[in-house]
Amino acid sequence: GGILLSWQVEEAETGSVRFAELRGGEWSRPRTIVSRDDLFVNWADYPSVVSLGGDGLAAHWLQHNGPGTYAYQVMLSFSGDGGVTWSPPLVPHETRTETEHGFVTLVPGDGALTVVWLDGRAYEVGPGEEMSLRAAALAVPWSAGPPTDEIVLDARTCDCCQTSAVRVPGGLVVAYRGRSDAEIRDVEVVREVDGAWTEPARVHADGWRIDACPVNGPALAAVGDTVLAAWFTAAGDSAHVLAALSPDGGATFGPPLRIDDGGGLGRVAALPLDDGRFAVAWLERRGDAGAEIRVRTVDVAGRTSRSVSAGGASPARASGFPSLALDPASGDLLVAWTDAGAGRVRIARGPVH
Repeated sequence: GGILLSWQVEEAETGSVRFAELRGGEWSRPRTIVSRDDLFVNWADYPSVVSLGGDGLAAHWLQHNGPGTYAYQVMLSFSGDGGVTWSPPLVPHETRTETEHGFVTLVPGDGALTVVWLDGRAYEVGPGEEMSLRAAALAVPWSAGPPTDEIVLDARTCDCCQTSAVRVPGGLVVAYRGRSDAEIRDVEVVREVDGAWTEPARVHADGWRIDACPVNGPALAAVGDTVLAAWFTAAGDSAHVLAALSPDGGATFGPPLRIDDGGGLGRVAALPLDDGRFAVAWLERRGDAGAEIRVRTVDVAGRTSRSVSAGGASPARASGFPSLALDPASGDLLVAWTDAGAGRVRIARGPVH
């Protein structure tokens, strides 16, 4: 019945993760989940808060566990009173290596919270090792026990692109940017079907060969068995924001649809709408130095609406990634993003056409 918005701030030497709730047209006062001097703060790898139903919430953030710039681990905390108090944090991954652990997606449902993340524990071995995609499940309520044994979903992935995951009948679908031996970094999915995970499969054979991570991950949204995947690619030195639909829970995807208006920079978000359509948001270049957040809808037949601008944004990394939500009170679509110049979160809202 409400919307959760989370963000991260830096004040002097201390960082904080905060959240607020929109309910009945009014925003609550911001509440602090954690405040420390060793939080890992990054434009692309950021915290999240999700509802577990009722007054239950789960939050994750990233925290340094060593002196290195990218020595950090995932921290997970739970609240049973709507975020007034939070549990002592736990680490959902088995290792505590002083390497990257991040780009987390939290997926509640079916009495469990599934945690998906990119794991750089192999980097401790030395150069040439790979980033992996892993998952673990926790019973909800969290006090029922620690995470179950983690699972390697893909042993070789792109290093620092966001992950995304949705629940579908019978399991989960997880999207991420893969990485082949030939440095093809197309978007891939793995699926949990009746408790077993499938092998990775490409959403579409873009054939984007790039020798470094583009830091531009995919987004998923689902209505029943219909799944939409949205992503950025610059295959053939031509930048596109694309989307594709799956009618069978992510097992197969149709041909990609062009989403951007010719200046797509990626940083996609996706959301299911009440009428069975999907909303997709992305960053679009505007002029020589500017950009804007744009939104359009996609229906199950692959028809797209005209795009609309939610507002201006910087193309710089500091503007981060937009988020989408649907206000259950008004039916309005909300778009949130970082105003890099002002150091504030901006929210635009409007009816869905």
